[in-house]
Amino acid sequence: MIEMYVIIGTEVVSLLFLTAIMSGFSSTSFAEKEKTRYFRRSAIWSFLCLVFDCLSYVLELKGVSNLVLYVINTATLICVDVMLPLIACYMLAEMREKCNLSYSYAFPVHILSGVDLLLAFVGILTGQLFSISNGRYIQGPWANWIEIFHLVSFLYVGVLIIWKNQLIGRRNSLYFLSFMVFPFITMIIQSLYPLLSFSLVSCALSITLIYVGVQSKEIIDSNMKSQMFREVSLIDSQTGFKNISTFRSDLDEVEKDPFLGVVCCDINGLKKINDTRGVQAGDDVILEFTSILKRSFNPESVYRVGDDGFFVLVRNAKAVEFNGLVNVFRRKVASNDFIAAVGSAYGSGSEVYKLISESENIMRTDKLGYYQGNGVVRT
Repeated sequence: MIEMYVIIGTEVVSLLFLTAIMSGFSSTSFAEKEKTRYFRRSAIWSFLCLVFDCLSYVLELKGVSNLVLYVINTATLICVDVMLPLIACYMLAEMREKCNLSYSYAFPVHILSGVDLLLAFVGILTGQLFSISNGRYIQGPWANWIEIFHLVSFLYVGVLIIWKNQLIGRRNSLYFLSFMVFPFITMIIQSLYPLLSFSLVSCALSITLIYVGVQSKEIIDSNMKSQMFREVSLIDSQTGFKNISTFRSDLDEVEKDPFLGVVCCDINGLKKINDTRGVQAGDDVILEFTSILKRSFNPESVYRVGDDGFFVLVRNAKAVEFNGLVNVFRRKVASNDFIAAVGSAYGSGSEVYKLISESENIMRTDKLGYYQGNGVVRT
């Protein structure tokens, strides 16, 4: 009885460590390397192994039905048979990156894992792997034979680690070899105290050490690259405003606003400036207009929707407040040689597409007046 409480306690602590590790993971992204995917998945499956194993001990203490214990222990063994090959594949992926190891070196691990998983299913169905009797887990005759496949897989990976240790790095090699050392220690403990089974705890400990010593920097770098990609995909790099993709996605959100003001802007004569004075002169005009927008509105509400087109979505502002902002903005535009044509509309967010259309029509009228007044051909 005491031994079971000790196992439950150590597994709960291991779960806390794995929870801390998984909190550092982001969702799968373009920046995530193959080895990081394997490590992330092995940590998740190790977490599931511990959850099911810990639950099986708790339920055994509670004296639940044999069927419930059978299902929980089956889930534990399946998770183990998925988790261990993932760890081996992670180490092989790490070696492939550092010493150009061929993919063919992973074949023995995949073959051994496939055979092991097949035998595990057969053993579970036939009762050769384990059985439940009177609310107690009883190890079957195949249990030790199944573990041989895991042992051979990790011995194979261990030989590769020792062989390539100079390329992998001695420090990393020592972290990886912990998957051989800790299970060996737990085997000694279990031989002295048969009721104490810390094999899953040892796996969790090794994963924690590898995360701290090897993989944490890789995961942090991957998360940073993923965040940078998301920002780049949502932000216009030249102006710093949100781009047209963000504008489209935000339209669904503003539909819920009771009050919404829409401002449509289009830089006057940008194409002609680019053609006659050069692209740099055109860029200077864009940045000049960008400065006016930033001084007139909250930059978070401004969107660049084209080379010379911009929209502003002013949310939850009263009509007087919105009109005041637009009037000040128009005066700034006028004082800068009518750098852009401006149109605006105000109403409910549920009419956002109608407001966009109205502001665009007013902007076009404003632009036409600008070109007619300056005696130039509309571009």
